[in-house]
Amino acid sequence: MPVDPEVRTIIRGLRRELKNSNIFVSDRRWKKIINVLRVASAVNGHTSVDRMTVVLLQHMLWDLPEQKETIRKLILDRVISGGTDTGKLKQNVLDLRNSVYSCLQQELPDLVSCNKCFEEEKKPAGGLKSSRFAGMTAPKKLTFNNALDLLKHHTEFPSHTYSLGLDYGNTNGSLTFETVAEQFRRRYGFEFKLSLDYGDKKLYEKEYEHLEERLNYFRKHVQEEEKALEETLRENIWISGQDSKEILVKYHSKNTDIYEIAGHLNEIRALLEKPKIFDVEIEEIKVA
Repeated sequence: MPVDPEVRTIIRGLRRELKNSNIFVSDRRWKKIINVLRVASAVNGHTSVDRMTVVLLQHMLWDLPEQKETIRKLILDRVISGGTDTGKLKQNVLDLRNSVYSCLQQELPDLVSCNKCFEEEKKPAGGLKSSRFAGMTAPKKLTFNNALDLLKHHTEFPSHTYSLGLDYGNTNGSLTFETVAEQFRRRYGFEFKLSLDYGDKKLYEKEYEHLEERLNYFRKHVQEEEKALEETLRENIWISGQDSKEILVKYHSKNTDIYEIAGHLNEIRALLEKPKIFDVEIEEIKVA
C-alpha cells in the first residue's frame, strides 16, 4: 500500500522534532510503524496511508509516559495542514506592520490636544464614530504626541480643532489642523511625513508579497481542507472522539489566525499604497 507524499513529509518533520526533543526512534522501529499505518489504512478501506492515519503515531512513538503529551502535540500540529504555523506567520506580519508604522511615525515637537474630543469625553454617554478606513481606527484620545495618530484622527474628524499642550477647550487655542501644522513648521521646522521613502517602500513591498503568498498557501491548505474534515474524521475508526474534537478546535484556531492575519495585511497594504489618510493637504496659513 502506498504512503501519501504528505505523510512522508510529516514523518520526516516528526523525526527531526523528536530528535530535538531527545526522543529516539530507531530506523527499524520506523519501518514497523509504517507497516502498522498501512494495516490501519487497509482496515479503514483506504487505498493509501493518508494524513489522518498519522494520528495513530501518538500511541507508537513514546517510551516514557511523560513523553506522551509532547509527542501528541507534535503529531496533531503536523496532521493539521502539514504543520502550517499560522502563529509564526501572524507574528511576522505584526512585525512588518510595526516596522512600517515606525517609519511613518514622528514624534511631535509639542503635545497636541483635541478640543472636540475633550468635549465629547465630558458627555455622560456616546462616543466617537469608528474610522472609515479598514484596520485604521481613529484613536479616541484627548492628546497626541506622534504625527501618525494625529494625521489619522484629523482625516477621520476634519472639523475638530486643537490646542498645543494640555490646554483643552481654550478658545484662544482652538486651532485647525492646518494651523497646527503651520505653527510646527514655523516654530520648529517640523514637516509631517506623509508617505514612506522610496527605498523603505520597495523593501516592505517585497516582504509584504512574501507574507501574502504564505497566507494564501495557508488559507488554501486550511480552509479548503476543513470542508470535508468532519466526514473524514467520522469515517476513520482509529481516531477517537477526543482526537477529533482537538483537531477541529485546532482548525478553528488556525482559521481565526488566518482572518486576523488577512486584516493586518490589508492594513499594511493601505500604508504601502499611500491611502487618503496620507494625502492630507497641509495648506500654508497666511499670518498677518
